[in-house]
Amino acid sequence: MIIITVFFTLFLIECNAVGDCWLPSEKDFNVDDFQYEGDPIYFACINDVSQLQFHITKVENGSLPLSLIDALDNGKGLSLFFHGISFMITDDDDLDFEFAQDWFLASKNNVCVVSYDYEIKRSIGYQMYWNLKRMVSTKRLEYVAKQARDLVLGIRHKCLETTHRQCLRHMGQVDASGFSFGAHIAGRFCEYLQEKTGEQVRILLALDPSKSFPLSPKPTNTIISSHAEFVQVIHTSMAGISHQIPGVSHIFVDYTSSSSFFSALSEKHVLGFLLHVATATKRLYIIADKNGNGRFINGIEHFDIPELKENECLVGIYAPHGQWNCGGRFEISLKNQTNILWAALGHFTRLL
Repeated sequence: MIIITVFFTLFLIECNAVGDCWLPSEKDFNVDDFQYEGDPIYFACINDVSQLQFHITKVENGSLPLSLIDALDNGKGLSLFFHGISFMITDDDDLDFEFAQDWFLASKNNVCVVSYDYEIKRSIGYQMYWNLKRMVSTKRLEYVAKQARDLVLGIRHKCLETTHRQCLRHMGQVDASGFSFGAHIAGRFCEYLQEKTGEQVRILLALDPSKSFPLSPKPTNTIISSHAEFVQVIHTSMAGISHQIPGVSHIFVDYTSSSSFFSALSEKHVLGFLLHVATATKRLYIIADKNGNGRFINGIEHFDIPELKENECLVGIYAPHGQWNCGGRFEISLKNQTNILWAALGHFTRLL
């Protein structure tokens, strides 16, 4: 108890000493007037089947290189994935590149992975708590979301200036997914894009969106039903939010681990990302159920999205638009089906 008290006391002292805990009121905050100075963010994109590695673009002080917009103006839709805060993309991330490449092939969309961790003080161990606080208190969360929004707006602007028959003309060609803290950024990105265009992205997929650390400033209203044509939240661990958001599809995953408590907590949290790997690459179709264990269908053998029953909901980025029965709470159990998931993931289980 003493250790916990000292830790929280230090948290408050650091917060006040640094002076970055001041938050302007939401009604007074305009992201287009906001000038952020700090660490860069990175877009790691795949836009061509012949790519052998990510096309990585560094964005500093709000300046998006035209070369990135040009590369993504190729007639394809766009899938944006906001990773957790501790992830930083590099040229030698072979496994993450392979995942994104398989997703690119399965979806026929351009795929961009967004990483935004601090370069000097990386989010490792207890430093992660300070960084999560800083992400909110300094509005870095909003800064990252705005850069992603401006990327989409830049692609659409270039598209509308040309005579392309197929290009990024409407936001229904865009989907956004985010893991852990990245889910909050994905939601804010969708909000900003809708404010500018009056249109919604096809789907907002929140993969075990992280809870706020006690006594720290927290992101608010980042995931709501009106931010996309369809919003789905996948819950896998106690590290993620537990409350249900009205009008949103909630998938609760039941998974028993043989690991110790702390390892199991981390493992279950990352499970949200692994489910996305399996479903985005169409290795597996996962179908949650209102009152049951759900079911798994091998995507390699069944290329088309399976027909759903009235009490079922497709899990993941390909959940079809207009699933009237997909609101509320659904469940999927891995208790007797874990081997099916692991077999579908194959060597991607090393991402755990």
